[in-house]
Amino acid sequence: MTGNDSSGQRKGQKVHSKLFSKNFILLWLGQTVSQLGAGVGYIATLWWVQSTTGSALALGTLATVTGIVAVVMAPIAGVFVDRWNKKYLIVGTDMIRGSINCLLAWLVFTNTLTLPILFLCAGIKAACAQFFMPSISTAIPQIVADEHLEKANSLREISLNISNMVGYALGGLLVAVAGIPALLLINGIAYLLSAFSEMFIVLKKETGRGKLTVRSFVDDLHGGWSYVKKDKVLFGILQVILVINFAMVPFFVLMPKFVADYLRQGSEVLGLISSAQMAGMIMGALILSLTPLVKKHHWIIRWGLAISAGALMLSPWLPGQYWQVQLLVFGVSGAVTSIVNLFFFTALQRKVDPAYMGKVFSLVSAMGSGLQPAASAISGLLAERFPLAYIYTAFGALAMLSNVRLLAIPGFNAYFGFARTKK
Repeated sequence: MTGNDSSGQRKGQKVHSKLFSKNFILLWLGQTVSQLGAGVGYIATLWWVQSTTGSALALGTLATVTGIVAVVMAPIAGVFVDRWNKKYLIVGTDMIRGSINCLLAWLVFTNTLTLPILFLCAGIKAACAQFFMPSISTAIPQIVADEHLEKANSLREISLNISNMVGYALGGLLVAVAGIPALLLINGIAYLLSAFSEMFIVLKKETGRGKLTVRSFVDDLHGGWSYVKKDKVLFGILQVILVINFAMVPFFVLMPKFVADYLRQGSEVLGLISSAQMAGMIMGALILSLTPLVKKHHWIIRWGLAISAGALMLSPWLPGQYWQVQLLVFGVSGAVTSIVNLFFFTALQRKVDPAYMGKVFSLVSAMGSGLQPAASAISGLLAERFPLAYIYTAFGALAMLSNVRLLAIPGFNAYFGFARTKK
């Protein structure tokens, strides 16, 4: 990493030798609770838009607003994450999101919520997420010993996916029973409970950064970008992330059409396939954290993106009447994707200089979502003109080529220790 390895700096930090320290438990449980509430609130929000407007354009606009805010705010948030106390950012953003959801619950209950207000609230919550996520990513190496990073990240991945699965299911069931205001209130309370839990986390205070001015902000923003560009491997990975996330969008945006037109099935199969993918992601996290499989077989990491894309690319070419096979296809894709993401995520936590970690993870987030709004629009346009199988094949091939580009980055194997284990 441009000659810098953060391991020496991490040794000077007070990290717990055991995984389940008080700090990690509070952080882990808090995020799990808030994510569970977020799943319920997400379904409630979509259903309010659908039942109130019946407009696909409104749903698309909601997704576009959150996507644009995420891309714009991610690099800006990284500067603050590296300068400010992570605990304050984690607690503060959860409190803001909790308060906004409680406000939305009241507005729906009083029948005064409008689309502009919803878009504004969604944008604020998306901005909060860009501060929250890199703060969590940079906080974990402070409270978890290096040898436990894989398990810590895997546990978070498992709990977040389970929370999503349960939250979406509960949201769908409770909309008719409890009503949209109640679900939004549950979402708000979950965030506030999470914030309360996170108040008791002890993190290292950020010192020696000086007062934040417009000049220092611009310098920090430029410094983060320069840090990434100097590291040829990291810079190459970010470029691949931009393309691979663009290539993977159509597989999920067009999934309802895939289920309805190709499999000739209804919403229940759509739910099963989505659940199968999340179950695969949970399985991938378990494999990485509990078994030596990945350490002994680095080809899973090196070719994981191609395996995941290849499985999805194959899906519309399989016999539609045997839709059960799709559960395996999407499960495999989810498992391999989870393994690759967690491996690289943990590697960056170890290698990136702590002084730049917030900015680096913010850039990762920005590059990951940068072209997703455009990819969503392109997917819809292409689906009106071309068979879905052709679209899946084209974008799957692009994703597989991205994997080849990843392996062609000079120094990639040595950077992650693959070269040393090659026989």
